[in-house]
Amino acid sequence: MLFGDLQGVIKDFQIPGGLDVERRTIGARDELGESTPPAIQLLLISPVVVHPLVGAELEKLVEGDRDREHIRLFPVQELHTARAGTSQAADVVLYDPNGGGNKGRYRVITAENHMRNAGHWKCIAKREEAS
Repeated sequence: MLFGDLQGVIKDFQIPGGLDVERRTIGARDELGESTPPAIQLLLISPVVVHPLVGAELEKLVEGDRDREHIRLFPVQELHTARAGTSQAADVVLYDPNGGGNKGRYRVITAENHMRNAGHWKCIAKREEAS
């Protein structure tokens, strides 16, 4: 494995069974002015490695977000962030940091193709407040 190639590491330390991800489109208006309803697609992302954002990584966040739980993900599939001016909403990762069945909802806030063509993405997701 070459330095910087995390693909092998991701496969070795992946979450068994992968992660569920909600991919959404927001309602929009088409060229005729008619509204299109929002759509939700449930995806299974695998392999993926997840760990909490801590220390210096948290200090890089906007000050108001530092007390919120964040996770860093290394999937091989691209996760989407919200895109202004489009009907694409941010992906929501369903994840339980304790490995039980109580999954929290984490909205993807950054996604970058790590080291271009390295075969994986580096993402940060912020836990949504329970409603």
